[in-house]
Amino acid sequence: MNKQHSLKCACILLFALADVSLFAAQSMKFKEVDKTSKPSYLKRSDKAWARATRIVGVIEKAPPSFTIKLFPPKEDKLLFSQDFSGLLTVYETRWLNPGKYDMIISANGYDDYIIRNLDLTVGTDCQIDIRFGTVEYTKHR
Repeated sequence: MNKQHSLKCACILLFALADVSLFAAQSMKFKEVDKTSKPSYLKRSDKAWARATRIVGVIEKAPPSFTIKLFPPKEDKLLFSQDFSGLLTVYETRWLNPGKYDMIISANGYDDYIIRNLDLTVGTDCQIDIRFGTVEYTKHR
């Protein structure tokens, strides 16, 4: 093989590898939250619930950890964030102020799951059960 032919082959190989790595960089594997229950409200009469509320629920097929975040509806100002272990079968947030929120459930390797206009009211626990999906999808950018 002559030098020119070797150089040409090397360039073609380099461009092919760059194209494959570019495709790999543009595709991403992810999972989704499979489903959440509709919010239901558990009445609480203890003094602790006189001014506050919580979000509670059952967890299924959880990843190693996940996060619940609350934002004012249609805004990006983070008001609350709490991390949870995926080893749990139930979860409960810290005390929360009543009001309307957008809730985001996030976990590494999962698309964010958004519940819009969640209404948290005094004297209740808001129950939202979460089941994480196990199917892995590929997203191409």
